[in-house]
Amino acid sequence: MKIRILLLSLALTLPAVSSAQPNRQAMQQVIDLNRQSMEAYGNLEVDNARQMLERALQICQTNNIGGSIRARTHLNLGVVYVGGMGDNAQGMAQFVAALRTDPSIQLDPLTSTPEIQTVFNLARQQAGPGPGPGPGPGPGPGPGPGPGPGPGPGPGPGPAPPGSLILHTPPREQLQQTPVPIYLEIPPFVQVGGVFLFHKGLGMPDFERQAMRRHGNGWAAYIPCLAVFPRTVAYYVVVQDANGAPIAFAGNPTAPIVVGVVTRRTMAPPSLPGAQPPPSCEEQNECPPGFHGPGCENAPRCGDHRCEGEEEATCPADCVVGGEGEGEGEGEGEGEGPSHPGPPIGFFATIGGGAGFGFARNDAAWNSDDVRQEIEGGGALSPGFMRIEGGILFLEKFSISVNFRYQLITYAGKESPGKSDECPDCTGPGEGRYLPFHVEGRFSWWFLQKEMFWAYAFIGSGFGMIQPMISVDDEDVDDTAFFQDSGYNNFSAGGGALIRFGNTVGLNVQLDFDQMFPVAYTNFDLGLGLQLTF
Repeated sequence: MKIRILLLSLALTLPAVSSAQPNRQAMQQVIDLNRQSMEAYGNLEVDNARQMLERALQICQTNNIGGSIRARTHLNLGVVYVGGMGDNAQGMAQFVAALRTDPSIQLDPLTSTPEIQTVFNLARQQAGPGPGPGPGPGPGPGPGPGPGPGPGPGPGPGPAPPGSLILHTPPREQLQQTPVPIYLEIPPFVQVGGVFLFHKGLGMPDFERQAMRRHGNGWAAYIPCLAVFPRTVAYYVVVQDANGAPIAFAGNPTAPIVVGVVTRRTMAPPSLPGAQPPPSCEEQNECPPGFHGPGCENAPRCGDHRCEGEEEATCPADCVVGGEGEGEGEGEGEGEGPSHPGPPIGFFATIGGGAGFGFARNDAAWNSDDVRQEIEGGGALSPGFMRIEGGILFLEKFSISVNFRYQLITYAGKESPGKSDECPDCTGPGEGRYLPFHVEGRFSWWFLQKEMFWAYAFIGSGFGMIQPMISVDDEDVDDTAFFQDSGYNNFSAGGGALIRFGNTVGLNVQLDFDQMFPVAYTNFDLGLGLQLTF
C-alpha cells in the first residue's frame, strides 16, 4: 500500500516539476522564430513575420516560457503591428505585454521608427512599473532594509524568472577606485554574438561600452577604476545574437543597475568566480572625469585603457579581463576581444578600386594606334584601378600589409622602346615590357580608434608601373588619349579612414601618394574598398 502511495505521489509530482521549468528546445525555437520573423519583416514579408511571432507566443504559453524571451516576442510583434500593418492599437497591446513581462526591455534601433517609439512610450505609461524580473537596484550602501529580500547595503538579485536569458547577481558594494567585477551566465543553447557592458560613474556624461569576455561558464568584465567614485556607479548589460540584434538585457539606460561605492568596506569584496578580488587603484590619486583639485592627478592611470608598467597587476581593467585564475576559457567563444574599442590582433583584407590624377613629365607618349607624340608636362589622369590589400594588425595600433594595384585602362607598350643605342632619348619600358600593376609593402599607424571610426597613416615602397593618361588636342589622330610609362619603383605615403559596421566588416576610404622612379611620375589615388578583419 505504501509503495502504491509513493508511486502515485511521484506520478503527480513529476509533471508539475517538469512543467515548471521551460523546455530548452522550446526556448531555442522561440529565439529562432524571433530572428526569422524580423528577417521577414525586413524583407517586407509582414504577414509571415506576424504568423511566426504568434506561433512563438503559443510556444511560450505551452512551455511556461516567460522573462526576456517572451517579452522580446511581444515587443517584436508590436513592431510588426505598428510598423508593418499600421495597427497602433494591437501594437500598443503587445508593447504593454512586453513591458509587464520585462520592464527593462528596449526597442531595437534597427527596427524602430519615430511612430513605433511614440507608441512604445505610451505603452510604457500604460504598463506602469510591472512585476519585473526581480528586485531592482537599491539606493546605495548603508544599513537598514533595501529593496532586496532583507537588510543589506544594496540590491538583491532575486531569482531569474522562467525563460530569462541572463543569470546575474549584481555586486552590492565596491571600494572607491577599485575595479568592479561583473559576471553573468547565459544558457549554453543560446547562440550569442556578443555581450556588452555599459557603465557610468561620477562625472561621466554618458555610458561607456566595453565587450565582456568568456570566463569559465559565463561572461565577465570589470568596470574600471576611473568610474568608481562615491556614492554609486551604474551599469547595464546587453546580450546580442549572431546578427547583432539585442536579445536580453540586465538593466537598461533609463533604469540601470546601481552599485554602492564606499570609502570603507562593510562586507567582503566582490570577485569573479575562481578569481581574487581586484586590487584597489587608489594609490594613483585619481580624479573623476572633469574633476581637478588637491590630492588627485590626471596623469596616465587606471581606467585610461592603457596597459603600461605595473598596470597589468594593479589595473586589470586596463589590460585583459583578469586577475588570478582567469586564464580559463580565454580565447574561446564568441564576442571576445579587448575591453575597449581598439583593433584586434588579427588579419585583414581589403578589396576595392578607384581612380587618380598626377603630373606627367615632358616626354613621349603613345596612344592605342601606336602613334607617338611629344608631351609637355602637366596634369594627367590615372585611369581606373582595382586594389587588393592583405595584412596583419599588431601591437594595437600598427599593421603591415601587401598592396596590389592593377590598372584597368592601359597602353600595352608595343611601340614604346626603352633606352638603347638606336634611341638614346627613349624612356619607355621597351616592347611588351609594360606592367599594368605594381605591388608594394606598407607600414600603417592606426592613430585614431573610435568604436565605429578608425583613421590611419602609412608609408610604403614597391615595384611596378603606373601609366598616366594625357588627353591631346590633335585633329590628325583618331585616339587623343595618350599614355606615358613610369616606374619600375615607387615610394608611397598616405592615409585613410575605416568606417566600421561591426568587428568584422568596414568601409575603407584611402588617399594614396605615389612617386614613381627612376622613370618619374607623381600620382595621387583616391580609393574605396570593403575591408574584412578576421
